[in-house]
Amino acid sequence: MFQPRSIFASTLAITTAMGGMAFSEEQATKILEEYFDIFKSTPLVASIGNKDDARGHTQWDDIILKTEDGDAEISIPWVRVDKKLLGGHVLTIAPETTMAFEVPDADDAPKVEMTMTHTGMETNVSGEEGARSFETTFDNVAIKSTSESMFTIDATMTDGKTNTTIMGGDDPRSKGDFSFADLTLNYGFTIEDQKTEAFSSTKDLSGDFNMPIFGDFAGDNPFAGFDASKEVLINYRTGEIVSKSSATSPMGPINFEVNANSSDMKLSLLDNIANMTSNGSDIDYKFESVGLGMPPMDLSIAGMVSEIQIPIENMDDAKPAKIKMVLSEMALSDTIWGMFDPTAKLPRDNIDLNIDAQGDMRWTKTIADVSADPANPEPPVQMDNLQVNALNLNAAGAKLVTTGALLFHNMQFPPQVEGSMNVDLQGAQALLKKLTEIGLVPAQNAMMIQGMSAMFFRPGGGDDHLISEIKLSKDGGITANGMPIK
Repeated sequence: MFQPRSIFASTLAITTAMGGMAFSEEQATKILEEYFDIFKSTPLVASIGNKDDARGHTQWDDIILKTEDGDAEISIPWVRVDKKLLGGHVLTIAPETTMAFEVPDADDAPKVEMTMTHTGMETNVSGEEGARSFETTFDNVAIKSTSESMFTIDATMTDGKTNTTIMGGDDPRSKGDFSFADLTLNYGFTIEDQKTEAFSSTKDLSGDFNMPIFGDFAGDNPFAGFDASKEVLINYRTGEIVSKSSATSPMGPINFEVNANSSDMKLSLLDNIANMTSNGSDIDYKFESVGLGMPPMDLSIAGMVSEIQIPIENMDDAKPAKIKMVLSEMALSDTIWGMFDPTAKLPRDNIDLNIDAQGDMRWTKTIADVSADPANPEPPVQMDNLQVNALNLNAAGAKLVTTGALLFHNMQFPPQVEGSMNVDLQGAQALLKKLTEIGLVPAQNAMMIQGMSAMFFRPGGGDDHLISEIKLSKDGGITANGMPIK
């Protein structure tokens, strides 16, 4: 027999359970709303065919993501969020999604149609509104063309994991990390009966990101919502990379292949300063075109490093910018050397290149106002000054070292340049002699070059060592070693 206390307890339990179910439905709906809010930063606009808020879950059906002009469209049959018994939610998406888009600048071409399928995909959702986390794992995701068009694709990602947290508040953003065991891509396109096919495979791709969710996308100006003061961080790392491409031509097939042992890249935007750094190691390039009468050619680079820093939208005051690029131990195959030096007169040493420059730069307009107007070729940025720390090249037994400083007067375009460059050249005379012996430089031209070097250079501190100072004046004059060039 039920006692009043038992009746009260039972009623309370039922009421709490019903309230919990209603709360979970509300949470599930909110999760989907937050999930699709991220598309506000893209040209895609979402429309939902049907919303089913059943007890314990929410399912949206017939979801269309479409650009305003209709050139691109993604159709998702359904997305569902269920409440887990032990807390949290799980998001699942239909196993097949269809996509279609117009080929740019090809009005008569049919739309490119594709499907995206997945196996073993599940997204666990945790956190609260304003700090929602989505942890997705999958066995396989594939994107494949389904129509006859000028562009085809067949891409596969395996053993993937992504963690994304969507933050709300005054600075809405998306941050997290990702990893894929393998990313394989096959694609091709045909233009005027000329077909190009490409294949790439990337192992152990991983990275992390922290990006703002900008305001609603403006279709007529994709950069209208861009805010350079918002912090952006994107990092990625890879293991082995293999990339192959083959193109048809009237002369026959052209094949190109790139292999790399590893690579990494970092992109950041912090305090209105954009930075991009990248590193690659053991990179091999192969080129083959029998139809063009060219033998197979190989080129390898032991290390490749680059760094670019650019201030963003600083229109009032110039801020530091810099660029660095280093190519270490670039080796050319004997077939490449043999094309212009069949008798091996030139030293076939590895080639090194080092570029390091910095200066102060300012913008003349915002990124949102930048447009590609052939009638107005003036770039949206201006350099106030440039410090050349290194412009160095070691090749074929010769060594070039260059430093200098330049000042730009931007009252007109192109600007007037003032400053000086110091040039240090070793082994140039020996290289010129060998180039003459193999016929690349006619003897008469070699004599003229030697005469000019005696005018514009002076001896350095050793044999076959030349140095010079090149000066540029504001009025357009140029001198080298005190001798006028212009």
